[in-house]
Amino acid sequence: EDSDWIMASSTAQSVLDWKTRWMSTVKAQVTYLLPQEDQSLQPMDLVTITDNDLSWTSVPAIVVSVLRAPGPTVIELLIFPDLIRDSPTY
Repeated sequence: EDSDWIMASSTAQSVLDWKTRWMSTVKAQVTYLLPQEDQSLQPMDLVTITDNDLSWTSVPAIVVSVLRAPGPTVIELLIFPDLIRDSPTY
Protein backbone atom coordinates (compact mmCIF):
# COMPACT_ATOMS: atom_id res chain seq x y z
CA GLU A 1 0.00 0.00 0.00
CA ASP A 2 1.27 3.49 -0.85
CA SER A 3 1.22 6.60 1.30
CA ASP A 4 1.71 10.26 0.44
CA TRP A 5 2.81 10.99 4.03
CA ILE A 6 5.27 8.22 4.88
CA MET A 7 8.46 8.43 2.87
CA ALA A 8 10.98 6.36 4.85
CA SER A 9 10.71 2.59 5.22
CA SER A 10 11.77 2.90 8.88
CA THR A 11 8.76 5.16 9.52
CA ALA A 12 6.48 2.72 7.71
CA GLN A 13 7.81 -0.10 9.91
CA SER A 14 7.14 1.94 13.07
CA VAL A 15 3.57 2.67 11.94
CA LEU A 16 3.02 -1.01 11.11
CA ASP A 17 4.40 -2.07 14.52
CA TRP A 18 2.12 0.42 16.30
CA LYS A 19 -0.95 -0.65 14.30
CA THR A 20 -0.24 -4.34 14.93
CA ARG A 21 0.01 -3.72 18.70
CA TRP A 22 -3.15 -1.57 18.65
CA MET A 23 -5.18 -4.20 16.79
CA SER A 24 -3.94 -7.12 18.92
CA THR A 25 -4.41 -5.50 22.34
CA VAL A 26 -7.50 -6.25 24.39
CA LYS A 27 -9.07 -2.96 25.38
CA ALA A 28 -11.73 -2.17 27.96
CA GLN A 29 -14.12 0.76 27.84
CA VAL A 30 -15.47 2.16 31.11
CA THR A 31 -17.83 5.01 31.97
CA TYR A 32 -17.62 7.24 35.02
CA LEU A 33 -19.72 10.05 36.48
CA LEU A 34 -17.42 12.90 37.47
CA PRO A 35 -18.00 16.27 39.11
CA GLN A 36 -19.00 19.11 36.80
CA GLU A 37 -15.54 20.73 37.06
CA ASP A 38 -14.14 17.82 35.02
CA GLN A 39 -16.06 18.98 31.92
CA SER A 40 -12.81 20.48 30.62
CA LEU A 41 -11.59 17.01 29.59
CA GLN A 42 -11.53 16.42 25.83
CA PRO A 43 -11.60 13.26 23.70
CA MET A 44 -8.05 11.93 23.23
CA ASP A 45 -6.85 13.40 26.56
CA LEU A 46 -4.61 11.00 28.46
CA VAL A 47 -5.56 10.43 32.10
CA THR A 48 -4.80 7.96 34.87
CA ILE A 49 -7.54 6.15 36.76
CA THR A 50 -7.54 4.86 40.31
CA ASP A 51 -10.59 2.71 41.06
CA ASN A 52 -10.50 0.64 44.24
CA ASP A 53 -13.50 -1.45 43.13
CA LEU A 54 -11.49 -2.65 40.10
CA SER A 55 -8.14 -2.76 41.96
CA TRP A 56 -6.73 -0.11 39.60
CA THR A 57 -4.05 2.32 40.71
CA SER A 58 -2.87 4.97 38.24
CA VAL A 59 -4.04 2.98 35.20
CA PRO A 60 -3.47 4.93 31.96
CA ALA A 61 -6.56 5.67 29.87
CA ILE A 62 -7.65 7.71 26.87
CA VAL A 63 -10.78 9.86 27.03
CA VAL A 64 -13.19 8.62 24.35
CA SER A 65 -16.12 10.95 25.00
CA VAL A 66 -17.34 13.57 27.46
CA LEU A 67 -21.04 14.31 27.91
CA ARG A 68 -21.38 17.85 29.19
CA ALA A 69 -24.65 18.78 30.87
CA PRO A 70 -25.77 20.44 34.08
CA GLY A 71 -24.83 18.18 36.96
CA PRO A 72 -22.35 15.30 36.75
CA THR A 73 -20.11 14.84 33.72
CA VAL A 74 -20.31 11.44 31.98
CA ILE A 75 -16.91 10.37 30.69
CA GLU A 76 -16.03 7.27 28.65
CA LEU A 77 -12.48 5.97 28.85
CA LEU A 78 -10.51 3.38 26.92
CA ILE A 79 -8.25 1.28 29.15
CA PHE A 80 -5.34 -0.78 27.84
CA PRO A 81 -4.59 -3.74 30.08
CA ASP A 82 -0.94 -4.21 30.95
CA LEU A 83 -0.28 -7.94 31.24
CA ILE A 84 2.61 -7.42 33.67
CA ARG A 85 0.84 -4.82 35.82
CA ASP A 86 -2.50 -6.67 35.85
CA SER A 87 -1.18 -10.18 36.46
CA PRO A 88 -1.92 -11.74 39.84
CA THR A 89 0.90 -11.82 42.36
CA TYR A 90 1.64 -15.08 44.15
